[in-house]
Amino acid sequence: MMPGLIPIFKPRSVNIFLTDLCNRDCPFCYLKGWTKHDESEANHISYENLKKIINWLKKSGIYQVKLAGGEPMLHPQIISFIKELIKNDIIIDGILTNGLGETQLYKEIEKMTNTNWLVNVTNPETYSHKEWELLNKNLDVLKWKNKFLSVKKFGFDVSSLRHLCLSITFYEENQDYEYIINLAKKYECPVIRYDISRPAPDKNNIYVDFEKLIKLKPVLIEFVKRCIKEQIKPGVDDVLPFCIFTQEELKFLHLFSNFYSVCIPHMDLMPDLKVYYCTSMRGILPSYEIQKMTAYDMFKNFMKETEKYRNFKLPRCEGCYNFNRKLCQGFCLRYKADYLFKNKQKRKWSIFKI
Repeated sequence: MMPGLIPIFKPRSVNIFLTDLCNRDCPFCYLKGWTKHDESEANHISYENLKKIINWLKKSGIYQVKLAGGEPMLHPQIISFIKELIKNDIIIDGILTNGLGETQLYKEIEKMTNTNWLVNVTNPETYSHKEWELLNKNLDVLKWKNKFLSVKKFGFDVSSLRHLCLSITFYEENQDYEYIINLAKKYECPVIRYDISRPAPDKNNIYVDFEKLIKLKPVLIEFVKRCIKEQIKPGVDDVLPFCIFTQEELKFLHLFSNFYSVCIPHMDLMPDLKVYYCTSMRGILPSYEIQKMTAYDMFKNFMKETEKYRNFKLPRCEGCYNFNRKLCQGFCLRYKADYLFKNKQKRKWSIFKI
């Protein structure tokens, strides 16, 4: 791909948020305020709406989905939903979970799908003894089973064979990460997904802005080095700006982690059947209803609507080689959207004072 070009391609996968019910309340969660913690208040996708989703996926030419929430394992019909998706040739490419569902449920879904699992794990101190035991029991069910598959047939990129991928979110300086390294070794997990905390739509979570990101850089670099030492592949989940890293650090991250600085739409389908660019941009970018537009048309619109944020130069982007070559968008689009809003408000007050 030529530098500076972001291709408009046909989206291959959609994240389906089955429910907003969750049995955790992580302080860094970008869905904080949206998730429910009481079954009586929860919003689950209904079977009728699942049919609409399947029809929309087929019309859009998409036959691959990831299941998320909330906590997807808390959806009361998840087994029948998965069966319906499989019956319609929709591949369950991954399930995003906190690992605290019923063990039998994991066993049954694992047998049905042989899918990939992304399990977000926080510091052991945030769990009760019973929860930690349950998490470990479920990780044992989901542990990686692909180590004897042929490289000739499946390639050498372990991320495509991950089966079980653990996940950690960084939001504090000097944050502990040894626990997830130990879990990865214990359950033969070849990949750990890592990211920094992004802001929730109403910003009521603990999140990382640019200034805090600079302070977090040392622990991110240390974490990647520890993963490499233990022969674990570290994979960053979202964009990080080039400018906080030295050339040496960038070479290291490009060699040993899937580092990138320009994001494309995640296509998050929520329980109300609306599709968002990503959940952090809710309230900033418009959403689309699946009954009115194909996924490809939504994707094109999302790319067009994010241009003003992607192309907006933050002060530190002025004269930046990477930004001018469109190799870097200058950090998370949500952060740039907030910066634009603050500047707009300042200009309004300046005019008012005059």
